[in-house]
Amino acid sequence: MKYHHLFQVKKGVSSEEASLELSFYLDYVYEIVDQETETVQIGGYSDVSSFFPNLQHSTLKDSTISQDIDWDKQWASFAPNFQEGFAHIDLEGKALLLKPGAGFGDLSHPTTRLVLKLMVPFVKDHLIFDLGCGSGILSVAAALLDAKRVLGIDIDPEALTHSQENAKINGVEDRTHFSKSIELKAPIEHIVILMNMIESEQERAWEACRALHEANATVIISGLLSSQVPAYLQIIKTRNWTFIKEVVEEGWSGLIFEQKF
Repeated sequence: MKYHHLFQVKKGVSSEEASLELSFYLDYVYEIVDQETETVQIGGYSDVSSFFPNLQHSTLKDSTISQDIDWDKQWASFAPNFQEGFAHIDLEGKALLLKPGAGFGDLSHPTTRLVLKLMVPFVKDHLIFDLGCGSGILSVAAALLDAKRVLGIDIDPEALTHSQENAKINGVEDRTHFSKSIELKAPIEHIVILMNMIESEQERAWEACRALHEANATVIISGLLSSQVPAYLQIIKTRNWTFIKEVVEEGWSGLIFEQKF
């Protein structure tokens, strides 16, 4: 089930600031400008009915159930290079195709682009864990970049179906598996962990995947505004992560860590 949300931009705040903050909570963010009152509202879709913590630039005005979303129309408006029913993505000279669907990740959001860019040198011949796989874009990309095997995890059954469909479209279904949980012991080999989600969701996902906590791993994350990075680096001090690199795009950060034992 999907929900449509409408937010009121706070006085004295630019619509760009509000849209940037909401763009990671919502799919397909759009603005409504009232010329008479000079107020701005921002709308979009999400999997949750009303929980949006710590918003600084807008307030939730209305939420409604939206069961019949025209995903083709939505993706045609936002996904890059959308033609003939698919988003076409150039991936190191290979073509990655994504069909419209409920999973997050059509490459329109900078956090997806950041993880996609940062993961390229690390995935070949490795076991990949994509926590919060959404549309499957990162999982499928890893498989196309010659990962040994990819495990995509998501709590949304619609996202899992969407990921599976995209894996099949790209001919990598034999090296990708999607499920709600990880059912294996901590792997001995060096692995790659991908997390593209806001900090609170990262925390829940990480705690739910304890099998990964003692693996030697490269951890690549995004979903943080650049202003949130200093606080995030303090939060993850309890993990055995060593900071390696930060890349910034449009006010969002992508980070690389190493987890060693």
